[in-house]
Order: sequence, then structure tokens, then C-alpha cells
Amino acid sequence: MMRVAALYDIHGNLPALEAVLRDVLQADVEQIVVGGDVLPGPMPRETLARLLDLDLPVHFIHGNGELAVLAQMAGARTGSVTYWGTTSGARPPENIVEVLRWSAEQLPPDFEPMLARWPKTLELDIDGLGHRLSPGGGLCRAERPGAALGGNDAQGLCGL
Repeated sequence: MMRVAALYDIHGNLPALEAVLRDVLQADVEQIVVGGDVLPGPMPRETLARLLDLDLPVHFIHGNGELAVLAQMAGARTGSVTYWGTTSGARPPENIVEVLRWSAEQLPPDFEPMLARWPKTLELDIDGLGHRLSPGGGLCRAERPGAALGGNDAQGLCGL
């Protein structure tokens, strides 16, 4: 049975990611799914680089955090931000806008097209659980009635 780790809501926290990756690698995981919100956060460039440098397949799904950072990157060129990462679509408080803007400024330009290519969902066949994963605000869901990754289901690591 394929062992897949699903990591969500990392938010640029490299020290926490390193701790989780130690556990993931000890569990002999064959693939990692990063289900959104690697960004924004305190160490966006370093966190993303760490995930990209892993020696096993890593699949990314974008979350509202990546989309909001991408909008900031585009806004730096155009002078207009059209997406804020909020459910209402409203501009968040200024302190959140500053975090989004700062995170975007930390990323090298070549990260922008890579982030823009991340899909909304991922098709990955996982024995007994289904095959579609989507961002879940810290939850990992297999879109099949009654199926969810988590706990010891299929020896998956989820929501780490």
C-alpha cells in the first residue's frame, strides 16, 4: 500500500515543517501532498525551497494563501490587487495585507509561475480511500463518500 503524507497549512513555518518532515521521513512515506497554504508566513522562500528539495515526489495544491501572495506579486507590477484570500473577497486588515505583501516580496520571480501552476485539486490514487484531494483548511479529504484521510487510515499522515 502506498504511503502518502498530506501536509496542510504550513504558513511559512520552516521549524515546524522540519519537525513534521522528520516524522514523515521516518514513516517511510513514498509521496507528499502539500494541500495549500505553504504561504504566507515568516519564512516563505525557505519553506517552499525545503519542500521543493525533498528527495521524494511532492504534489502541491494551492490554497487561498498562495493565491493571495500571487495576487500581491501581480499587484506589485500592475498597482492593483484583485484577490485577498478572504471568503468575502473583502480586503483584510492592514496587518494581514502587510504579511501577504512581505511574503510576496521574499519570493524570487521564478517562483511566481510555479505557484500559478499549482492546481485546485489533485488526482492521486490511494488504495481504499479514493483519488481526489482538495484544500481543506487543515483537513485532508478524499472525495469519495465516507472516505477521509487521517489518523491511521491507510497508514496516512494527515493534517500535520
